[in-house]
Amino acid sequence: MTPEDPKDMGRTLLDAYRRLVRNGVASNISFAALARAAGINEAELRKAYPGEEDLLLAVHKYMSAQMTQHVIDTISGYPMGVKRIQAAVIAFLDACLKDRFLRSLQVSLQTASEATRQVWQEHRDSYEKLLAMSFKSMGLSVAEPLAHSLVQRIEDVSRSEMKAGHALPDMRDTLAREISSMVTY
Repeated sequence: MTPEDPKDMGRTLLDAYRRLVRNGVASNISFAALARAAGINEAELRKAYPGEEDLLLAVHKYMSAQMTQHVIDTISGYPMGVKRIQAAVIAFLDACLKDRFLRSLQVSLQTASEATRQVWQEHRDSYEKLLAMSFKSMGLSVAEPLAHSLVQRIEDVSRSEMKAGHALPDMRDTLAREISSMVTY
């Protein structure tokens, strides 16, 4: 595997990161440890990702692409509307629970350096824009504030579920009702 193959590199690094975290090496994962776990030459890894932040961003981008694809695959059969938005939200929450490491990495980006926080914020903004477009397609004139509010609620539910370690049906049901009421707003 070479750095020129970013999809394979991202998958390999993410898998290695997961193994290290599962084995209790969550803090201060070194380039050397990650390279060994990934089966990559450390010099090759450093060439592809000169700093820890570059590596963290690469893992985040790969993780985000995986989660986004999962949501897209889940909602592909739904027509535009409330049910599609609700299905997308549940797919996101399920993906967070299925791979808690991915979500904890995403949450950790919020407290990282300014550049890393900016990338996380851009990712969050892109989801907000997609929700706003969905709301606009349903004829809602206040799409942006609704999308912003919904993203905040989704994050609240996701954090609560991560803390609990399982889906919280009451919170999900409340969120689904809130989505329905947003559309009839």
